Amino acid sequence: MADASNSTSTFTLQGVGASSVLGSKPNQEDRYTVLLPDEFSGHTDSLAFFAVYDGHASDKVAEHASKNIRRLLTISKELRQGNYESAIEQAIQAEEKELLQGFWAGEELYAVAGSTAALVFVNLTRGILVVANLRDSHVLLGEADGADHTSLRVERLTTSHKPEHAGERHRIESAGGTLNTDSGGLNISRGLGDLQYKLPLKDIGEQSISGGQEKVCVEPSKKGDLVSSYPSFKRYTLQSNRRYFLALTTDGVTNTMDDETIMHQIAESKHEGMDADRVAAKITEKASKAPSSDNATCVTVFLDGHNLCKMFESVVSPPQVRGRVPRVQTVARPAVATNIIDIRSDEAETQLRHSLEESIHAACHGEAAMPELLLWDEKGLRYFEDVTYAPSYYLTNEEIGLLEKHKYQIAEHIPSGSMLIELGSGNLRKIKILLDALDELGREVDYFALDVSYQELHRTLSIVPPGTFRHVRCFGLLGTYDDGRDWMHLPEIRSRSKTILSLGSTLGSFQRPEAADFLASFVTPESNSSLLIGLDGCKDADRVLAAYNDPEGINRQFIKHGLERANEILGPDTFDLDKWAVIGRWDAAQGSHNQYYLPSEDVSLAGKTIPAGRRILAVKSHKYDADDRDALCRRAELAVGDAWASKNQYNLLYLEKP
Repeated sequence: MADASNSTSTFTLQGVGASSVLGSKPNQEDRYTVLLPDEFSGHTDSLAFFAVYDGHASDKVAEHASKNIRRLLTISKELRQGNYESAIEQAIQAEEKELLQGFWAGEELYAVAGSTAALVFVNLTRGILVVANLRDSHVLLGEADGADHTSLRVERLTTSHKPEHAGERHRIESAGGTLNTDSGGLNISRGLGDLQYKLPLKDIGEQSISGGQEKVCVEPSKKGDLVSSYPSFKRYTLQSNRRYFLALTTDGVTNTMDDETIMHQIAESKHEGMDADRVAAKITEKASKAPSSDNATCVTVFLDGHNLCKMFESVVSPPQVRGRVPRVQTVARPAVATNIIDIRSDEAETQLRHSLEESIHAACHGEAAMPELLLWDEKGLRYFEDVTYAPSYYLTNEEIGLLEKHKYQIAEHIPSGSMLIELGSGNLRKIKILLDALDELGREVDYFALDVSYQELHRTLSIVPPGTFRHVRCFGLLGTYDDGRDWMHLPEIRSRSKTILSLGSTLGSFQRPEAADFLASFVTPESNSSLLIGLDGCKDADRVLAAYNDPEGINRQFIKHGLERANEILGPDTFDLDKWAVIGRWDAAQGSHNQYYLPSEDVSLAGKTIPAGRRILAVKSHKYDADDRDALCRRAELAVGDAWASKNQYNLLYLEKP
């Protein structure tokens, strides 16, 4: 490996994936952990943490450790000071104490069961790699010069701990153990759990551990642990002009393939366009084909130095993303590139400002409507997420109920190899129901969440981190509906089969003719697309009014945010927020609920006086009964391929070209 001792660079996390398979074993005793930078809030540097655990005699210790060590590390004071080795060691020793407490409380398996551990901290800001391990789970590092994976240099960063090794033998003998050639049992000298070989349980009576032909017998009068819980450490400094591949593996992988084979397979698969999840799955699947295969787990991590020139890769890499000049960011972003593709047009922000100015001009001369996009920045998306949890806002629960009841029927319409693109994805709790079903059915699908806030895409995609699915891959699209439509019309995207989702009765915010034209623009003859849309058909005035005018004021806060956003764009004094209210009205003739901004007194806007009570439309929510749905499909020239309805008139429609 090249010396990188002088590098203090920023690194980009290009991908993280994980896979665990049973092999020939009846039970899965492996566990893994992936913690991305968002999990380490309050840290100056951008950190990521990965770990694998290989249990034996039970999954109890591996399960407990995988959950508890991650918790301990996220609150570690040593970690905040950059003392990664101390943070890991303290977390492991705290875990051991909790296992002992569990044993005294009656969990006897903690005495006879145990686990290996391989743990990695990556400081993405400074290019520091800290590795720790117990026993025979390992961390492998591949280093490449740029994108050329053929020049890969491979190094194992961890140490195998076996009783027959000189250092381990000396420690065991110092603790009162002796090696002999009796057969049986486990090959253990370090690890988590196995409390029967550690103080205080070790000295309760004669104990033994064995490995292959080696057996360790104990003299109770001697002090010290036969099985140590103190890990081996290695610190490695990364170079900013390099590409790195990390693999954390249990012995179900490393006992079936050598290190060079594993790392070259990972690098080649990444070069061929596979994402980190599928690369990890490829490694574990190969390991599982060995005779009498063990549980096999692999966590794959792709790292690029910032001087590598190629800071972002994705499965599609459209031309305008590859050649785009990065725009200046007003919000600090972590040094991690999730699979979010920036498809924004350069005119989007200018267009929003122009639309807002036109709306204010119209308001000065009569009725006007504010651009709805004002509502949908990071803060607005979070406000709306709160709305969806309000007891009176029935739309979300109606849609969730339909998705849960009919998820497999819906999934049957989505073929393997296709794309699933959600317009205005927001919180992913609804779509995850469908993604779970697709994964269970073995559908190889790429899911794309389209939204206008990078921060919210990054946050919500964390709901489906690497390793969540075996067959479904998740990506983000940063942009507006128009940006998404333009992106889908790119030649390399247009040719793929696509199902486009518009859930949450989002179409209700369009005027009815515009809603039909909007749908039609996505399903053109050459687009290879179909649609899954959610439409609320409830026209019960009382129920609708209660949904959009909750007593807690959650919806009102969301709509009022549109004026806050207008002040951010045009200046803080544009709207005096104390003088503006939000009201909701049911329009029976139009079948829509309308929300307005209403000045409580005469106010000045753009140098004009707006009289008290003059309404400015914030957003409409049209409801679609059977006749409305038929009219929508006729105008859009779409046919209903399938439909699902709740007893409260909420509908999911699968639409396609006739």
